[in-house]
Amino acid sequence: MLTALPEYLNKEGRVSKMKGLLALEQGKYETGLFHIKQSLSLNPTDTWLRNHIGMAAYAFKDYETCIAYLAKRSSLPAECIYTLGRVYEIIRDTEAALEQYSLCVASEPVYYQAYNRTGILKKQGGFYEEAASAFQKYHLYRKEAQNMYLLGECYLSLDNGDKALSLFQEILSGFPESSQAEEIRNKQEQVW
Repeated sequence: MLTALPEYLNKEGRVSKMKGLLALEQGKYETGLFHIKQSLSLNPTDTWLRNHIGMAAYAFKDYETCIAYLAKRSSLPAECIYTLGRVYEIIRDTEAALEQYSLCVASEPVYYQAYNRTGILKKQGGFYEEAASAFQKYHLYRKEAQNMYLLGECYLSLDNGDKALSLFQEILSGFPESSQAEEIRNKQEQVW
């Protein structure tokens, strides 16, 4: 987590930054935040510090601070955009979460976690085609039983039983010990 410090920070700023990062690593959120904000006051344009405060706030479940430091800023790294999406999801602002996930994959198309979260939110909202599309994109990067199961459920909701069955069979053969495979086996027993 600790990285080389930018040279433009004066000694006081460097010391505050180091104290802040060390405190955060030790789980002392308030102390860490105090020192990093002190360092930021000496260089208010330091985007690395702003991003770090936002990410630390998320880790310590201080969502208001996270939003304050990450929202309404341009050129955030994909990880920060995704994190902001998670915060909006946690505080139940689905529209804002979906917007952040869209920005995340626009910024870094291989950030597959954003596809997964988009699919889950779209599925919860009953937008099965959009959810399936997001789960398919996730599936391009990672083949996981949970994602495949959710995609299969979308196919069932879209009356595409053949695609759903194909995915369920793939789960049973590729992930036989997964909870999704167990759920599929239970459903098979109920049907037969």
